[in-house]
Amino acid sequence: MTWMPRYTVYFVPPSDSAIYRLGSSLIGYDSYSGAVVPHPSDAGLPEDWPDLTKAPRPYGLHVTFVPPFRLAEGYGETDLVQAFSTFCDEPRSVATIVPEVRVIRDFVAIVPRRASGIVKQFASDCLTYFDLFRAPFTAADHVRRLTPSLNERERWNLHRWGYPYVLREFFFHMTLTGEIGSDRRDAVAARVSTLFVDKAAAAPLRVDRAVLLKQDQPGEGFRVLCEGIIRHRVGRKR
Repeated sequence: MTWMPRYTVYFVPPSDSAIYRLGSSLIGYDSYSGAVVPHPSDAGLPEDWPDLTKAPRPYGLHVTFVPPFRLAEGYGETDLVQAFSTFCDEPRSVATIVPEVRVIRDFVAIVPRRASGIVKQFASDCLTYFDLFRAPFTAADHVRRLTPSLNERERWNLHRWGYPYVLREFFFHMTLTGEIGSDRRDAVAARVSTLFVDKAAAAPLRVDRAVLLKQDQPGEGFRVLCEGIIRHRVGRKR
């Protein structure tokens, strides 16, 4: 099968923000530039930190709105970029979260102190809007994501959307590590949390953007193709 580029729509913090600079260095990859980023030195991270962050590295620091997909027949990249611009021009409510580091299941991630219904709705809108551009997922795509820990709804999402944590199951998280054993994941999270507070000051984060990324070749990191700032519609925040 001929390789076709993959695309995805994420929330990615601004490239000049403290949370992005720290997060990309923890993961070891900058999706804005496509460059490998050295891990923080003298930060007290585990010696096997490069291995712990291998799984999330190609995706960079992000929150998944639309999981990686190949273009459906009849659509080109220009069509996708135009649709992305149109989507971002639509006025929407915008939320601000307070980020913190926690263990999520078996990995470490940046999550909001309090979940936002506005962000969840935005993620759902994004997912359904771009669905017509998505080619059907392959059996290999499905198998790669399928794990015993998924519940029935998450399995259905995986089959339908290519990712378990969408729609009702969506939760805002920026993955920092792959799976970590239960005997050490809390200690690792505590160390990263301390580093996060020191370097990023746990400042409030405005979720007011969507970013379209592209993966040209298998194994390569996703790179930012274009980004859009959401037009803020005045309304309640939560």
